[in-house]
Amino acid sequence: MAPKRRGNASTPKKSRKVMTLAKKIKILDRLCDGAHVAKLACENSVNESTIRTIRSCEDKICASVKASASLSAKAAQVPRRDHYLEKMEKILNIWISG
Repeated sequence: MAPKRRGNASTPKKSRKVMTLAKKIKILDRLCDGAHVAKLACENSVNESTIRTIRSCEDKICASVKASASLSAKAAQVPRRDHYLEKMEKILNIWISG
């Protein structure tokens, strides 16, 4: 016996949407400011349950943002060049061009 299918067989399956951390943080900020769940759901084209799930997982989302920010901050730091190395390069440049 074949398993029963729910809904209309001609309607395609909904594709899963992935929301970025930045968008989730904006939603959390709006919730802290007093915005309604229904309004945020309508603005972001998601179900109200998605907004409620974001609110309930606030700690995990903030931890993910902190972890990703520290990695990008580490990558953005450029090590300082040694003063003696810079001086040597200037002298070499003068020697080669002269």
